[in-house]
Amino acid sequence: YGLGPTDFKRLDDWAKRVKQWVDNGLQELYFYAHQENENHTPKTADYFIEQLNQLTDLAIKRPNFLH
Repeated sequence: YGLGPTDFKRLDDWAKRVKQWVDNGLQELYFYAHQENENHTPKTADYFIEQLNQLTDLAIKRPNFLH
């Protein structure tokens, strides 16, 4: 992923926070995870979506990376 341990913790904490919001009726969210190296942003987003899907029943579609 190109992320450090603190990046994963930060994203995990945000995913838990968003889950609480969803549980309390959140209908729409725009989320941006800033990375110092923007080349890591797509995989950061993928990881965050994966965490949200594990915590909620949102079933957000994950990116389909070209290899």
